[in-house]
Amino acid sequence: MQHKSNGQGWSDRGATLLIVAGSLVVLLGISALAIDLATGYLARVQCQRAADAAALAGASEFLTEGCTSTGGCTSGGPQEALATEQAVAVAASNPVMGLAPTSSTIGTVFTYPNPLEPQITVTVYRDTTHQDPLPTMFAKIFGINYMNISASATAEAYNPSGSGTPTAAGCVKPFLVPNCDPNFPVAINSAEANDHGNPSCVCGGGGLANGDCAGGDGSNYIMSYYVYPVNSTTGTPGDLVHPGICSWNGIFCSGGDIGSEWVLHSTGTPSQWNTIAFGNADVTSMSANEYRNYITECAPQKIACQSTLNTLTGNKVGPTNQGIEALINAGGLGMGQGQDFLCSPTFAGGSGYCPNEPFPITPGSNNPYNMTGTFYGGPSDSIATVVVYDCPFSSDTGCYDPTQPNGVTLSPGSNDLVTVEGFMQIFIQDVEQSGGNDLVNTVVLNIAGCGGTSATNGNGSVPPATAPGGSPIPIRLIHN
Repeated sequence: MQHKSNGQGWSDRGATLLIVAGSLVVLLGISALAIDLATGYLARVQCQRAADAAALAGASEFLTEGCTSTGGCTSGGPQEALATEQAVAVAASNPVMGLAPTSSTIGTVFTYPNPLEPQITVTVYRDTTHQDPLPTMFAKIFGINYMNISASATAEAYNPSGSGTPTAAGCVKPFLVPNCDPNFPVAINSAEANDHGNPSCVCGGGGLANGDCAGGDGSNYIMSYYVYPVNSTTGTPGDLVHPGICSWNGIFCSGGDIGSEWVLHSTGTPSQWNTIAFGNADVTSMSANEYRNYITECAPQKIACQSTLNTLTGNKVGPTNQGIEALINAGGLGMGQGQDFLCSPTFAGGSGYCPNEPFPITPGSNNPYNMTGTFYGGPSDSIATVVVYDCPFSSDTGCYDPTQPNGVTLSPGSNDLVTVEGFMQIFIQDVEQSGGNDLVNTVVLNIAGCGGTSATNGNGSVPPATAPGGSPIPIRLIHN
């Protein structure tokens, strides 16, 4: 017997095919949405990372060019070409979906709220306008062959005073550098000593590795000033005494201080002479955790020229080590722990040679900007600003005293006041531990002294901070 199929059966089969075909279209559409949009999102994140790093690197050229110190950051100035070149070089180290940004896919725009706060905006593109769009995968079946992706970031040289000549610095780390330059020891009672020698800073003969000069036992040599103090009668107050670039001979620098070694929190002096008790009249109330956080992050106050600061009591070796390691992204004590490295005359990596200023940075394996393994001059968390200080009293009471061992009269656990004479921008190479002491090894990048003679110890008007050899004004992202 034969069975005949009715029309209704054939109609069911046709409907099933239509449903399957329609479902495939929907599935393809979902795949296009999920995969291509996810790819676009990842490309956008990578564009943003490249733009952030490029903007910070470009803004660093404002400091290198020096226009933030002179007020010469104006439209069309030489800093723009340098900043663009640096931005492109750093962006190229941050590929977007496998392709490195180039000068044709990067845009830079410069703005000047005031001559001391220049800004650079960097945009990284992957789009049809710049002939580098991001190809799609599944969306091609709908006629969508490319996606246009871009991201922008703006960075500036931040002047904490807002406008005009800076009188203070923000994001200062809780370390103190005495106005004692070990690179240029001078003979006592010589013409140089009368001009720029600091009688409070004796030479112990320990060498730079101990934050000392190699000029003898103090009976023959004293250190120079870093900056002429506000009461100087021989030099212009606030000017750098040795503003040039260091030429290293294995013992000390000649030519200038930029690129020289400095050891923070060194041995030979009570540790409180090297640390600040931020925001505390009672310095014993500042906890180790607060101190550690102020190293890693930003301190809660701006530091004005000629203001007085409380020194922090206690050695705090552990918090210093922990704070420095977190700040510079190091995995432990010493060099080679994942932190960035700056090649300078005093830290040439064993080669004895470094290119001229600006000194190149080799990003470490923990560099947060994904720039490992190549020389560059861009952003680094190892760059910090610290205070250059002098004693607040003309008699040096309670401060450095050349008649005392190591030039100090304090005993560990004491505290006193110091006066802000300027600011130093440093690159922190590493932190080491020697017995019960920690040594923070740094390279001097810039020094800015407080000019003028109308010191008010932080009350009323204060003299401006000037920087003949550079600027400690920090670089920061303000939009992304």
